[in-house]
Amino acid sequence: MDEPYKDLTDVYKSCFNLKLVSNNKVVTHGTGFLVFMKQRYFLISNYHVFSGIDPFTKRIAYNIENALINIKVKNNKYEEVSIPLQRENIELFKYCESETQVYDVAAVEIDFEIIEKMAEPYILKIGTHDDDAIRPAENILVIGFPFGYSPGSHLPLAKQGIISSLPQYKMYDDNLPCFLIDSATRGGMSGAPVFIEHRKPGQLISSGKLYSFLGVYSGRVKLSPIDRDKYSSVQKAGLDDLSSDIGMVWKPEVLLKVLNLFFLE
Repeated sequence: MDEPYKDLTDVYKSCFNLKLVSNNKVVTHGTGFLVFMKQRYFLISNYHVFSGIDPFTKRIAYNIENALINIKVKNNKYEEVSIPLQRENIELFKYCESETQVYDVAAVEIDFEIIEKMAEPYILKIGTHDDDAIRPAENILVIGFPFGYSPGSHLPLAKQGIISSLPQYKMYDDNLPCFLIDSATRGGMSGAPVFIEHRKPGQLISSGKLYSFLGVYSGRVKLSPIDRDKYSSVQKAGLDDLSSDIGMVWKPEVLLKVLNLFFLE
C-alpha cells in the first residue's frame, strides 16, 4: 500500500481538464487523472465522460471521439494533445459492469510518445486507500475542473465536502461498489479523484493532515422518473437533479478492476 499524501501538489499536477470532442467540436468537459500500472500509463475518468452515454438511463448525449488535454512540456510550456477514445466505432477505453449496471469508471491507455513529451509525468497514487479511515461525516476533497475552469497553469480546483453514506456498504439494489458524498461540485468535475482528510491513530494535530485516495467522482445523484413519483416533495417543489449536492463516488476496487482488464489481452 502506498503511503498517504502529506501534500496534494502532485495530485493537482496529475489531473487534466478534458475537452471531449464529437464531430470535430468540443461538446463538453470532464476531469481525468494519470495513473501508472505495470509499466503502462492510463488516463482515468468516467464511463459517461469517455462514451457520452449515461450508464443508468443509457441515454446518448454525444458520440465522443477523443479527449483533448494540455500537457506540460519542456521550457515550462503547454501543448494540447489528443487522446483517441474510439477508432472505427470501436471503443479504445475499458470499463466494467455487473449483470445489470455499467460502473461509471473508465480508463484509456496513454501512448508512450505522449508521456515522453511531458516535462514530468505526475502519477496519482491509488494505493493509499485506507478503509479504517473512512467514516460518515469525514471531510473529503474532490479535485477537478468545475465548468471546465482552471485558475491558471491548467491546474484543477478542490471542492470540500463530507462522506454522506456508509462507505463499507454497497449501494442500491444492485449492490453497486460506490458511496455518496455531500459537496458543492459542478459540471466538468466528473472523473475527478476524491481524497479523504485524516490522521493516523495517535498522530499529533501539529503534524498535519494526511490524504488518502477514496475513489472516482461521477457526478450528482440523479432522480429516476420512478423516484420523482415516489418523492412528492420533489415534484411539488419543482426541484431537479442540480438542486442536490449529493454525489456518487466509485470505490478504488472498481478502478483496479478496470485497469486489470488491459492485462488480460
